[in-house]
Formats: sequence, structure tokens, C-alpha cells
Amino acid sequence: FMGETQRDGSPYITRANASETELLGFEVSARVHILRIWVGAGLAGTRGETTDKGSTKPASKIPPISGQATIGYTAPKKTWWLEFVGRGEAGQNRLSEADKNDVRICISGDIDCQETSGWFAMDVRGGYRFAAFATLSVELENVLDTPYHSFASGVDGSGFGFNGSLRLTY
Repeated sequence: FMGETQRDGSPYITRANASETELLGFEVSARVHILRIWVGAGLAGTRGETTDKGSTKPASKIPPISGQATIGYTAPKKTWWLEFVGRGEAGQNRLSEADKNDVRICISGDIDCQETSGWFAMDVRGGYRFAAFATLSVELENVLDTPYHSFASGVDGSGFGFNGSLRLTY
């Protein structure tokens, strides 16, 4: 690099192993059925610290807390079912120095951003068994058409979408 720290206004990024990184995480989920109704939820989170030369900082690419909640209903004789799903991520304000200049994380393009935004999306799923051997299922994804970006993925989440399937068994 001959002493240069940037090219065409963009900083050079180097990667080096830290002397020590500690990761702590959790994942928990539960689902309860009461008669024909079910309720479920899941939550996951990670915290990471990197220590190098006596200095402790947030580890790179550590996602924020994320979760999902569901509520559903199955009709008598199990002829049809319907489920509502809410899913999302909290914002992340513990960014490493590398994260602050990574366009996959700071998608607004801001140099040295300090945090990411959280998001929430809703899906609706359902199905109908119209014969002992045939079931039709549909899913409406992101019914609120919420713009979102999963942390560090570099890919925007899908907008409103529709999926359908026909399952035949013998």
C-alpha cells in the first residue's frame, strides 16, 4: 500500500486475528397446544467481545437479538389450519470498527455508522385438506410489505410474496 490508507476515497480494510474473542449466546423456543390453538415463540441472541493489546471492543458481525412468535388454529377434524407469524430483529448498536464501514451492515452507505435499524415482518400461512391424500397450503409472506435487511447479509429481505403448494400422498 506504500503508506496509503485509502484509495479513491474508500479506506483499505485489513483483517487480523485478535488475541482473544469471547462469544456468549442463547437460543430458546417453546410451543404450546391448547385444544385446537397453538402459540409459539423463539428468541436468539449473541454477544461478542474482542480483546487485543489490552483493549476490549465489540466483536465483528455479531447479530442483534432476533425472534419469532406464532399463533395458529386447527379446525375440527383437521380439515384446515391457519397461522400468523411475526418475526424480526432488534437494532444493533454494538458494532465493531470494521462493521461501521461495511455496506452489508450499514446499508444506508453512511461511513462510520453507529447502529443498524431493527425490523418486524408478518406472515400468514394456512392449509386445507380436501381429501385424505391431498392438502393445499398457501403462505403470504411479509403481508405489511416491510422493507428489511437481515443483519450482515448484504441482501434486502423480500417484499410481499405468495407461495403455494399441493401435497399428494399415497
